[in-house]
Amino acid sequence: MSETKPVTKADVLEMAKALSVEERCELIDDLEATISPIPDGMTYEEFRAELDRRWEEYKSGKVQGVTVDEVIAQARRQLNGHG
Repeated sequence: MSETKPVTKADVLEMAKALSVEERCELIDDLEATISPIPDGMTYEEFRAELDRRWEEYKSGKVQGVTVDEVIAQARRQLNGHG
């Protein structure tokens, strides 16, 4: 009985090279979505525009960031019905 060799990144790359340009672009989008998922109902372009808008608001001082500790405290207050 022979063991199946695990698929490597190099194997996947070689297979991807056989795809059309359009299929490779779709594959890139699909892979990227596994790293930084886009919220349901948003396109990549809409999500990117929203991130850019928020970053510009932060850089301009229009909004202030909060620390992780503040986010956790707020979440706890909401879970406990105090927020």
